[in-house]
Amino acid sequence: SKTVRKLAPPEQGMSDKNRDRLRPFDSEENLQAIAKLPRAIRRHLETAKSAKARKKGLSTAAMAIELLVVAPMRLGNLSQLHLDRNFIAVGDKTYLVVPKEDVKNTVNLEYDLPPETVALLAWYVGNHRKADPQNRYLFAGEGLTQKSANTLRQQIMGSVKAFTGHTVNP
Repeated sequence: SKTVRKLAPPEQGMSDKNRDRLRPFDSEENLQAIAKLPRAIRRHLETAKSAKARKKGLSTAAMAIELLVVAPMRLGNLSQLHLDRNFIAVGDKTYLVVPKEDVKNTVNLEYDLPPETVALLAWYVGNHRKADPQNRYLFAGEGLTQKSANTLRQQIMGSVKAFTGHTVNP
């Protein structure tokens, strides 16, 4: 009856759209393509003769994808990563730390970054991160601000689609 439908709890779980977007990643081959994508983008950038703005967008996407693979977090936290506050070097290790006060579910995030990720970070910061020297956000925006989460999302989505053919919604 109509009343029963109104009182029934809403359907829970993922939407059909999200299920459709995740299904390709049931394949080990597709998972590996995403995991290797940041280095594939780097190789592409080091050999391609594309426009500067495109190179900057691709390098940003490569760095963002790498961090999402090795240090899963919400896009809002990713876009706000700060070079001095969130990346901590101790000896030969580098940690990515996001304090619980900055995380939606109030859980500290701490990741020991693999050497390949640290190398990509050095490549990105040293060669592609163009920002005011006082702007210490990893993904720098205009002036002293960080890049918006939406801009970062678009760069990630575009790069994943261009290099793998898959649609993701980070």
